[in-house]
Amino acid sequence: MTIIQLTGHITEDGKLEVELPSGLPPGEVEVTLRVETQAKTETIDEDDDTPLTDEEIAELLIPKPVPAHLIKTGGWEHMGIEDSVEWVNELRRKEEERRRALWSMP
Repeated sequence: MTIIQLTGHITEDGKLEVELPSGLPPGEVEVTLRVETQAKTETIDEDDDTPLTDEEIAELLIPKPVPAHLIKTGGWEHMGIEDSVEWVNELRRKEEERRRALWSMP
């Protein structure tokens, strides 16, 4: 059995158009269709199969930026760090102590 993956197009009248490579022998074939669907957004009901109107598409294409100060990135605050310089200096001090302890081992 030979498997050939092709890209096709389904027409409005329900016909499948595919360009076959030359040299294929005549006979029966098994056809499997994998239909690519458009990604749905959170505002679209996944069970609703009705197509979007032009107005709905235009609304989805309007950028809605969020001010940077409102974005929660989980910076220093979630780690309980109030002074980043003090925190880095403490890390350095602990690392220096760890290294001294390693070098002083027999």
